[in-house]
Amino acid sequence: MADLVSSCPPEWEKTVRPFLQRACDFDAKQPLVAYFLRTHAGSLASKLPRNPASTKFLMSLLDKLEAFKAQNAEVANTDGRTLLTRTGLMLFTKADDFERDGRGDAMVLKLFFSASQILEATKQFTSDGKLDPVAEEKVKYARYMAASIKKSMDSGQPYVSPNAEPGSGAGASHADPAAATGYELGPPPLPAAATAVSPGPGPAAYPSAAPPAPPPAAANTYPPPQSVPPPQQPYSQSPQAPQQPPPAYPQAPVPPPTQPPLPQPGPSAVAPPAWHPATPQPTTMYTPPAAPSNTAQQMDKILEAQKFAKQAVSALQFYDTITARKLLIDAINVLDGQAHASRH
Repeated sequence: MADLVSSCPPEWEKTVRPFLQRACDFDAKQPLVAYFLRTHAGSLASKLPRNPASTKFLMSLLDKLEAFKAQNAEVANTDGRTLLTRTGLMLFTKADDFERDGRGDAMVLKLFFSASQILEATKQFTSDGKLDPVAEEKVKYARYMAASIKKSMDSGQPYVSPNAEPGSGAGASHADPAAATGYELGPPPLPAAATAVSPGPGPAAYPSAAPPAPPPAAANTYPPPQSVPPPQQPYSQSPQAPQQPPPAYPQAPVPPPTQPPLPQPGPSAVAPPAWHPATPQPTTMYTPPAAPSNTAQQMDKILEAQKFAKQAVSALQFYDTITARKLLIDAINVLDGQAHASRH
């Protein structure tokens, strides 16, 4: 089916032709992968504007796909999405291992680009025609690395991996790979000015180094009045009973509060309980009904936990166990009422 590449319409050179070219690489060893790459090319072509020449090409492509399916019974028993996903992840892992070892040549470039195309072809099996979030992240990262290697090859400079360890001097001329993968590395440390402890209120807030002297004692601020003779005995200076200044003018004695006379019990009568002003009188208190349980908040937790669980299932479909584990932990934290961390 190599003639499909040469006969592809010029207007589909950037959309359809790359998948036809990649299919030719798998014809010999993995013909089913080549078949599903061509079905994705046909799916893209059927949604693009067509003229008589492009319509003829599309019909030729569909006829060859039907002929291949009729001659290979295993097509009907093969899950195309699983096959493409497994093949794309295998190429992606191999390219990523080479790149992290500092290798950035044409072979690694082709591995990254082929992995991105194969994973992108899985969108033909989704209901909305979009990539799974996990597959979309890997496609973006693979294309970013392919572009970095291509830039290094065009400039003639030795390739420096952006995934090198900090402080090794490698990766200085490349962008941060975290921006391409979408993973959060955590907030940067606060500057020293922000982390310094601000001084609290105290003696340092006054203009002088020493704090102001305390005010004089209250006993020394009231001289004895002239109209009242001084007492014969000195006032007590004990700390338990501080000295109180005498009044500046005579005060009339305040009569004690009157209380109603208490009834006296007779010889055989039982004395009623003594009434005291401090005893609270019994009153009828209104008790509001118990508030119903907040079922709306519980339902929000369940829906959010379902979202994380669905994303974990998608990550497992792409054999990404690390992301799946983090998403499942987030779902458990939501159900427990804990705040989850954003690691995706």
